[in-house]
Amino acid sequence: KAPDAWEKIFPPGPHLYQGLRSICEHIEYYGTGGGLCRPLFAEFLEEAAGALGDRGLSRLAERYAELGRGWSALAEAALPDEVPAFRKTKELLARRAEILTAQHDGPESDEAECSKALKQGFPLDLAKSAALRRELKQRVAALYQGEVTALGALREWL
Repeated sequence: KAPDAWEKIFPPGPHLYQGLRSICEHIEYYGTGGGLCRPLFAEFLEEAAGALGDRGLSRLAERYAELGRGWSALAEAALPDEVPAFRKTKELLARRAEILTAQHDGPESDEAECSKALKQGFPLDLAKSAALRRELKQRVAALYQGEVTALGALREWL
């Protein structure tokens, strides 16, 4: 019932699509290297653990690697493959990221066409949209707890 409830901000249609697309894009492709940079941070911690001979840092590295897998799973869940238009969106995001990494022209026209089609006919009804929002909310809450725990462990190490 809150004015900022996901159901009100992201009803089925263009707003929900943009939110779902943004989740996937920013976690996996927006300069993060995937997993919202957590795997990259895990690699750093593992290298530091080896250089310092510190098993505590190795345990922290595994926590951050697990968080990275969780963030990537959230990105995957935001655009489920069983919805063809969502699978296509993920494919286009991945393709654009590959092209940008190779410093070529991006497939913006394909992506714009896909966005336009989804605005005209959103693939989820009210019940399926609500179920997807509930699932994402649970995943975000679990990731938040994991982040808080990992950060606490990092503070203890410091």
